[in-house]
Amino acid sequence: TLRVMPPAGMHCNTDILRKLCDAWEKHGSGLIGMHGQSGDIMFQGIKTENVQPAFDELNEAGFDLQNGVTSPMMDGRRIDVITAFLMAAIPVFAASFIGSAATMPVIPTWYASLAKPSFNPPNWLFGPVWTLLYLMMAAAFYRVLRLPIDITGRRTGIRVFLFQIAMNGLWSVVFFGYQSLAGGMFVVVLLWLGLAANIIIFWKLDRIAAWLVIPCIFWFTFAAIL
Repeated sequence: TLRVMPPAGMHCNTDILRKLCDAWEKHGSGLIGMHGQSGDIMFQGIKTENVQPAFDELNEAGFDLQNGVTSPMMDGRRIDVITAFLMAAIPVFAASFIGSAATMPVIPTWYASLAKPSFNPPNWLFGPVWTLLYLMMAAAFYRVLRLPIDITGRRTGIRVFLFQIAMNGLWSVVFFGYQSLAGGMFVVVLLWLGLAANIIIFWKLDRIAAWLVIPCIFWFTFAAIL
């Protein structure tokens, strides 16, 4: 399978499509598939000796191509489902595990002794809320990881997400583990900025992913007030 990457704007005129079809009729099977999400044109079925001539003629039409046979971790121009799932789950689970390990021992002792506002939620509510938020963040990250690997902003989105999830785990260590109110507030500010940047970048890449992260920034804003 040869995949033709879509042009800017995701549109081709009939003249270009005619050239592509003629080239594939000459060198390949003539069978063509259209990838609905990425916009790729997939030319399916070709003899080995015809691959290079097909590449050359399709490239002359002004398109970037890639062979459909890629590494086991790739699905066309995307990370495969299992790899993306693991890449999304591991950092989120790590932040959750670190946060829980730092938090749980001091809930009945140091945290219980702190002065809290009247609207402070009951302790039992935090576990379900955090679980839901972590699941939403993992789902958001998974969606971005599954985007075409060369899409503009994807790498930046990955880096910013990893930064904010690292700050998420660090906050629990600083605030609960070291019992530092000032340090915890400093990390919350970094985390808030990371989440804001994360939402902005994800919004340009995948709006569902952005919506999945938005509740997290509201929760941490609430946590900072507490």
